[in-house]
Amino acid sequence: MNLTDRKNAKNKNRSMKTKFFYLSFLMFYFTSKTIMAQHKTFIPDSSFEQALIDLGHDDFLDNYIVTSNIETITNLDVRFKGITDLTGIESFTELISLNCTFNNLTNLDLSNNTALTYLDCGFNNLEALDVLANKALNVLYCDYNNLTSLNVKNGNNRNFVIFNANSNPNLNCIEVDDAVYSNANWLNKDTSSIYCDNGGPIDTPNNKGSARINVGGNSVVESTDQGPNWEANPDNGAYAGTSYTVNTGINYDSGLQYENRHASIPDYIDEATFNDIFSRSRSDLAGGDRMEFTIPLADGNYTVNLFMGNSWSGASEPGERLFDILIEDALVENNMDLSAQFGHRVGGMKSYQVTVNDGTLNIAFDHEVGNPLINAIEIASSEPIIVPDNEHLARINVGGNSVVESTDQGPNWEANPD
Repeated sequence: MNLTDRKNAKNKNRSMKTKFFYLSFLMFYFTSKTIMAQHKTFIPDSSFEQALIDLGHDDFLDNYIVTSNIETITNLDVRFKGITDLTGIESFTELISLNCTFNNLTNLDLSNNTALTYLDCGFNNLEALDVLANKALNVLYCDYNNLTSLNVKNGNNRNFVIFNANSNPNLNCIEVDDAVYSNANWLNKDTSSIYCDNGGPIDTPNNKGSARINVGGNSVVESTDQGPNWEANPDNGAYAGTSYTVNTGINYDSGLQYENRHASIPDYIDEATFNDIFSRSRSDLAGGDRMEFTIPLADGNYTVNLFMGNSWSGASEPGERLFDILIEDALVENNMDLSAQFGHRVGGMKSYQVTVNDGTLNIAFDHEVGNPLINAIEIASSEPIIVPDNEHLARINVGGNSVVESTDQGPNWEANPD
């Protein structure tokens, strides 16, 4: 091969390398663009991803799914899939209906699923659920969970077709738009759960059908809200107060502090009230009659709040103090365990909806392990109410020449003389 041929061969080889380089670059460029265009959503739970594969939304298990495959889905049914984590659900931005019942979920964040109207998350292990961001939601099943916190205050409660929060025994307060409306229309909840709308204690403005007892307390605790004072229970044994009687019991110092209160304590119980009603407790020793409080009340529906907290070091561990609570002869707590429920030296509250038909409310405590105890009792009518907030209340004596003085805790009736 002469020199010219060798130069030509060298140039040809160089040209082929250059073409190969540019072809490789172009392939890399367009592949990268394609990968970048396929934005992916992280799906850490393999059971959830497998369910999406079975539904045809994904191809193989790799903890990721192409976001464009799911962001327009409106209905998702992933029942009975053994899912423990629904992370990735936030990319289902057009989701209208979600059924994730009979899984093992402990957490569910739907704050990005703002189009959701139907949610069934029952039969899981959820401890908290917040649908505040789901303004269109009108069907909610969250029954058979372990909820201690439920916020349904989404501004759309009056348009709900179905609400079911049954079988959540540790759920005390359900945040709603209007507690009065929910009490009248949403019946599918445990008797121990009450509806709350941050309007203060559920009560009538003039406190009809209300009572508060500072159980074990030597003196009256002055009310710091619009409810009645907390009546004292100073003596051991049988005692008759103004609004109640109790047949037996012994009072002890407790000294539980507000800073260690349980989340079940409502906002209207301020620090001073808490420290007073939890400063002492009343217990019932074994061997005699069971401790029972009797409160005369007009027949009707009532909310009964029981304030309790273990302070004795001998019952600081779960299982060391167990007792039953009966209201109107119905068992509302079987083997109540304060240290397991609230923690040792932590004051908490349990709430129950009851109906009085015989003019008397009875609250009794039965022994199981150790001795039952109670710190305070609060009773309020659950009949149609006015939330005690006079800032937004007005009364007009239309055609009246003078102001009509209020005879309850509402504002006066303003005159309209001219």
